[in-house]
Amino acid sequence: MLNYFFVENYKNIIMEKDKPLRLRHLNIFIGPNGSGKSNLFEAIKFLPDCLEYGMQKVIRSRLKGLDSILNKNLDTPNKIRFKWGFDQALVRTVRVPAMYKLDIDSNSR
Repeated sequence: MLNYFFVENYKNIIMEKDKPLRLRHLNIFIGPNGSGKSNLFEAIKFLPDCLEYGMQKVIRSRLKGLDSILNKNLDTPNKIRFKWGFDQALVRTVRVPAMYKLDIDSNSR
């Protein structure tokens, strides 16, 4: 189970620095249209999509390029950062890493 998630500079999602979203067995997301709910789910799904299809393919085909996922509200949004943290029981039984980190730097294209 995914225990926590953090993203920085992804579309319109704004999270406090180093304060991940803590997840439980049931999570309810409420907000007006355009507030970022779908973008949050898209960002969470980014890791499994990258593992299955490859990061470049996911960014190009599904997300329509790196420029489309950078936060446009920032003057220089040049790096997207992700963190996914998983339940320790899952780590022991399925033998997956407890945490994944991914930084995508737009300056290294």
